Amino acid sequence: MKARRIFSLCLVLILALSLLTACGDTGSKDNNPPAGSSDAQEIPDSIKPTSKKIVVWMKGDTEEFQKYYDGFLADYPDYELDFQVPATADHVQLIQAVQSGTDIPDAVLVAPRPADAYYTGLYRPLDVYLDNDPNYKREDINPMALAGNTFGGKTYFVCEDLELCCLGWNKKLFREVGLDPEVPPKTYSQFEEFSKKLTKYNSSGEATQVGYKGTIGYWALSSAMGRYVTARNGYTVEFDTPEIRKSLEFSKSVPSFYNNKLLTTDDESYWDPKSGHVGLFYVNLKQVSTFINDDLDIGLAPWPVADDYTGEQNICVYSSQQYGIPAAANNPNGGWLFIRWLVTKGIGDIYNEEQFNANPNGYIPQYQSNKKLRDAVGEKFKPLISNEKTLALWEKRDEMYDKATMFLWSDVIESTFHPSIWASEDKIYSGQVTVTDQCAKIQKLGEKLHQEWLDTKLKEGWTYSDDKTALIPPATE
Repeated sequence: MKARRIFSLCLVLILALSLLTACGDTGSKDNNPPAGSSDAQEIPDSIKPTSKKIVVWMKGDTEEFQKYYDGFLADYPDYELDFQVPATADHVQLIQAVQSGTDIPDAVLVAPRPADAYYTGLYRPLDVYLDNDPNYKREDINPMALAGNTFGGKTYFVCEDLELCCLGWNKKLFREVGLDPEVPPKTYSQFEEFSKKLTKYNSSGEATQVGYKGTIGYWALSSAMGRYVTARNGYTVEFDTPEIRKSLEFSKSVPSFYNNKLLTTDDESYWDPKSGHVGLFYVNLKQVSTFINDDLDIGLAPWPVADDYTGEQNICVYSSQQYGIPAAANNPNGGWLFIRWLVTKGIGDIYNEEQFNANPNGYIPQYQSNKKLRDAVGEKFKPLISNEKTLALWEKRDEMYDKATMFLWSDVIESTFHPSIWASEDKIYSGQVTVTDQCAKIQKLGEKLHQEWLDTKLKEGWTYSDDKTALIPPATE
């Protein structure tokens, strides 16, 4: 399976499973205060809920969410929480609720394409809360998390955590072939050199060990050079660029590093990086603790860049768990109260406690977008961990997040023509078409879809911002 498909699958799985796995005791197991606790859980009068009833839409298993339901009501017993798990808790269903004027939620777990939601005009800015809630301040949010949810100068969503687009490598295999185990490849030529050194063959010419298996998602490679499918304004297509063309060309070449011939095996786990047969690999850091064992020692680094690239080697992040408040919510302040509680105390106490209890010495928490919560989780759990590998990976992970320079956003235009991008990749990798021709084709398609979408929005009353960098939805009561 290609890395881009793995990435897309990861986003879906993360959205479905991140909270599903959050089951466990809600109380602390020692005398330390709970990681997400706050001495001041009250909300200022200016943004207090106007109703005791708070309607929340989530995705997942109702039974698993019961712990969050119970936890919130334990802290706020005066409120009534209507906790719903719609069959398709997406924007279409929200639009239907708004049109009918009934059952409109006050808080929603948004799918991992927040710009889609922003451009529908369905969600309200959260700036009034970020500027006035002492328990969840703008300055406490990771800058990339804040930037990734800000459109037209306004912040529409908050995310509980961030994910890292990261290259991992097997230090043991590096040592075996004479490579410095502390130095990853930084350029395409180094990546090729390392991959070939790491590859081993059997008597039949099949690769039994490889530097990197399969192709690499162009999004990972191009984002390391500061380029993605669309510009940050959300509606300028930037696919036919030197960075993306070079990324696709390099990705296409990677299987040739092991002569396009892998060991034939029915053991699906053989080519899992944790098996020890792969030297370089994509790391989903929400599962980084699964790499911690006696035989595996891994490093973490940004993805390599083209040899002639002279800019900054970007570290990129994204999020799969955004929360927002519908513009038509009956009790928006109530929605904020729940969101604030969930992304601080709910995740800090309930989720992290369960994760730690399940794997004490291999526990590395999600990277909390709220810096105070991140620090509180570290203060609570790091003293309880004796595994040096775990602590080293934890520290390296935090170092990379703190240096993150780019948020991988997704928007309505990109999501519209992404199936065409995938089809183009298949044709490129199979040799049916050239990278140059397909990038030009996708660029034209994206521009066409963009213009059609833009024309529709302008007819609906949307306007450009003063600096022409964003679209502003019509004013709503």
